[in-house]
Amino acid sequence: MPLNTTLGLQLKSKSQLAHKEGEIMRLLFALLLVLVFLALPAAVSAQDKFFDSNGVQIRYVDQGSGEAIILVHGLNNTIEIWNAPGILANLAKDYRVVAFDMRGHGKSGKPHDPKQYGREMGLDIIRLLDHLNIRRAHIVGYSLGGIVTAQLLTLHPDRFLTATLVAGSPRLEWTPDLARDAEQEAQSGNGSASAVRLCSGWRHSMHPSHLKKR
Repeated sequence: MPLNTTLGLQLKSKSQLAHKEGEIMRLLFALLLVLVFLALPAAVSAQDKFFDSNGVQIRYVDQGSGEAIILVHGLNNTIEIWNAPGILANLAKDYRVVAFDMRGHGKSGKPHDPKQYGREMGLDIIRLLDHLNIRRAHIVGYSLGGIVTAQLLTLHPDRFLTATLVAGSPRLEWTPDLARDAEQEAQSGNGSASAVRLCSGWRHSMHPSHLKKR
C-alpha cells in the first residue's frame, strides 16, 4: 500500500477517534446537566428557613409533599442528624417532612432565661405547625425529642396523626404538681434533679405491680 494512502488512513482513523471522543464528552456533559437539574428542586426545598416562635428564631427545613411528618431531634443534635443517614430524603419521597433545630440547638435561637425552655420546646412544634398551616402531623421524637413529643401529646393530642418515640421515655403519671416541681427545679438550675425525678417516676409507673392496677 502506498505511503500516502497509509498516512491518509491513519489520519482518518485519528479523526474518527477524536470525533467519537467529542461525542462521548458531549453526552457526559449533557448527563451531568440532567442530574444537576433533577437534584435542584430537592436542594432548593431543603434550604434553611426560619420563623419566629414567641420571640425565638427557629430554624427548619421543609421537603416533600403528602401527609406531614415532624422530626424532633435529641439533646445536642440538629437537623443534620436526620440528613446524614438519609432519613429525611427517603421520607420526603412519600411525605411532607419538616425537621427543625430545637431552641438552644444548632442555628435556632438560644435564650438565656431558663423559663424559655421546658414546655416552650414542645410549643415550638405547635407554632411551627401553625406557621406552615399544618393541622395534624406524624410527630417523631428522638431521645430528648421523644420526651418533648410525649409531653406535647398530653397537651395537644388534636395536633397528632401519630406519635413515635425513639429512645425517649414518656411519663404515664404527669400530674400538675410534678410539672410545677420540674419547672421550679429547672429554673433553679438543678437540671440533674429534674432528670432523676423524671426517670424514677417513669420506672415506677412502668413497674408490673403498678401496671396491674391500670
